Amino acid sequence: MHRVANESGRLWPWWDFVVDYNARCSMKAKKYSKECAETVVRDLDNWSVKAIRRKTTGTGRMRYLRHLPRRFKSNFREGAEAAPKKRAVAASSSYILDLYCTKLRSILF
Repeated sequence: MHRVANESGRLWPWWDFVVDYNARCSMKAKKYSKECAETVVRDLDNWSVKAIRRKTTGTGRMRYLRHLPRRFKSNFREGAEAAPKKRAVAASSSYILDLYCTKLRSILF
């Protein structure tokens, strides 16, 4: 472990090793062995991949990014008032009512 710490130039790998080894290779669980220590060292060498995975986009609050899909759909338009929606329901219901009235008139008269 000292070799890994000296080659990397980082001061803290020894402490990380002690903490991980204590958590993963406990004497109570009877995992106190050289193989377990080697797995801890192997995982310490790969610490940056885990750090990048934890800090990547989409893992936090995303205060800005979560609104981007909606803003993209509106072409990043800001400050403009939305166009009024057309009343398609009223037009279709009046059309159906007109058809019904013409059928009724043809039957009655």
